[in-house]
Amino acid sequence: CDIGQRCGAELSRCLQTNTNLINLQLGYCGIFDHHLQAIESKLQDNQALYQTKLEQSQAYQLKQQQLRAQELAQQQQQAKEEQLQHWMDQQRDLRAAQRIAAADAEREKIKIQQEIHAAEAAARLREKRKKERESGGGANNKKKGKGATKKSSTSEK
Repeated sequence: CDIGQRCGAELSRCLQTNTNLINLQLGYCGIFDHHLQAIESKLQDNQALYQTKLEQSQAYQLKQQQLRAQELAQQQQQAKEEQLQHWMDQQRDLRAAQRIAAADAEREKIKIQQEIHAAEAAARLREKRKKERESGGGANNKKKGKGATKKSSTSEK
């Protein structure tokens, strides 16, 4: 196909504003050499630009992947820290409940010991009073008995 000189010149001029075309196969087709060289030069520039954009895109995608990975790692770390804090709170509450239960048990133990001591003291007091009544009460009865006999003996007279 013979493009011709005018078409070759127009193609060369139009390609100077194009940044997307990176491959174009042309034979001689009646185009002047300097137009072919301008087209070839522009295609090489476009290929270099495309390669640069491709590298930038790949670098951007890699950076985005790294950011996502870093964000995911931060989220996992935060979740781990929250889980650890939750566990620590549970352990704190559990230990507090255990301390309260131990304190309650100790208070109950002390209360029982006090009740036992009070019961023992009351039993000792009852025993002491009983002994006093038995020993002191017998003397009182003897006195009363003697006094009663005296009264009766005086009344008989």
